[in-house]
Amino acid sequence: MNNSEIFNIVFSCLSTFLVLILLVLYPARKLAGGKHSGGSGAAIAVHGFLRKTHATIGILAIPVVFFHCRLAAEATGEKSFLGSLLLILMIVLALSYVFRKPLGRHWLTLHRILAAAFLLLAVCHIVISIIT
Repeated sequence: MNNSEIFNIVFSCLSTFLVLILLVLYPARKLAGGKHSGGSGAAIAVHGFLRKTHATIGILAIPVVFFHCRLAAEATGEKSFLGSLLLILMIVLALSYVFRKPLGRHWLTLHRILAAAFLLLAVCHIVISIIT
């Protein structure tokens, strides 16, 4: 196994880890509940941490996913359409946050729809990558 393949594995695992952290915000919010709903202390703490770090982790994930795309294409000799689409979708997700004020009250709905699409495509990408 050469260095490029090792870095590809590291960046694919890191990409998956960062994306999972980003995608767990919504379920964590549901588990934490409202201030007076009796959510567990751990769920409230996790949700608080994720809310504070979500944008930073999202921005950090973009170059990590980009390097994974580059290394995977180099290691396999082919480009993944789904992988490229996921990278573009991740950038659109970041842009939806950046332009949340002009998007108005619908930006969060748009952001969640894009995140759900991202999750669906990511699962397909991972399954296809494992199969082939």
